[in-house]
Amino acid sequence: MAPKSKTAPIRFVPERLENPPRRSTLEKSGGDTEHKTVPPTAKIEILEQGGYRRPVITRGGAHARGRLRSRKTGLTQVFEGNGEPWFAMRNEVDAQVLDFQCHPFRMHVIVRGKRRTYRPDAIRLLLKGRIQLVEVKRTEKDIEDPDYRALMDHVQEIVSECGWEFQVIYRQDILPNEHSRENIETLYGRVFGKLSPQDLNTCRAAQADARSIRWADLRERFAASDPRDGDWMIETACAQGLFWFDLDVERTEGTLLYPVTPKHRHGTIRF
Repeated sequence: MAPKSKTAPIRFVPERLENPPRRSTLEKSGGDTEHKTVPPTAKIEILEQGGYRRPVITRGGAHARGRLRSRKTGLTQVFEGNGEPWFAMRNEVDAQVLDFQCHPFRMHVIVRGKRRTYRPDAIRLLLKGRIQLVEVKRTEKDIEDPDYRALMDHVQEIVSECGWEFQVIYRQDILPNEHSRENIETLYGRVFGKLSPQDLNTCRAAQADARSIRWADLRERFAASDPRDGDWMIETACAQGLFWFDLDVERTEGTLLYPVTPKHRHGTIRF
């Protein structure tokens, strides 16, 4: 039996629709103000616990699909294609991403008088409080179709009304170079590593300084007599969101690590 679904309507009036419906208005009647409600023009459908009713799009022919275990979210993330798994892994190990969800919901919208269903590839909460709804594509050629671009424009309007950002992210943005691939793979391999209470105290002491620290200097604090062990501890601390560094550059002894102030990670993108 397919899991039950629950819906959460978004009240939004598009700007560029043909024959757009009237906006909500406030009218005075005998000194009282009445609010006239406009029917919702978009609806989000959320599957319980992520659900299994087509969480990713079913397409013809061979199409890569998979799952990823996430420590950050405590959930199993599902993905499709070749770019999405790398994007999920990057979100998992990037300390500037507090929370994320792959294929979080389905959005039903009206575009040019026709009902369309849109399945975003991901939603994420960034360290500074910004929420991004993300579509992952291989190249710009993937959005050349006029009908698809019209759908993307409409989704962007809805997302803006929600107070979110909408981004199309290309594979080149996710893995701009070999350093990106190496850093993401290395950190993801450390996501479920165990730091001792003493190691955590070392992290907290560095975080309390509230300034960047060189990789070699933090390694010295962790394990002065064993550089390899010190590197492992730093990688584990970064993978678990205690520090962040530029994932797109080569890691060296001079790489700057930035402490991350612990924050509430979940809630704002969980319906």
